[in-house]
Amino acid sequence: MNLRAHNLQVFNTIADGVDDKIWLFHLPNGDYSRRFRQPIKDSELAGEVHSTERDLPDDAANSRRRVLEAMVRQYTLAA
Repeated sequence: MNLRAHNLQVFNTIADGVDDKIWLFHLPNGDYSRRFRQPIKDSELAGEVHSTERDLPDDAANSRRRVLEAMVRQYTLAA
């Protein structure tokens, strides 16, 4: 697969749709936190995602949930 997430909304859609094997290929390599740190320039989100990459390197369901929840917390306006 050659999927590129050009923004957080696209990342969310792709992350929700890729299979566990693909998700877990990128997770322990730090690919997700690197993307948040470099192109998006959000070191706070990158740090939280890096913790997930480190803590859950072989747990697709929980790591995916934690990454997506971190994005929602960071970028959803309070009511």
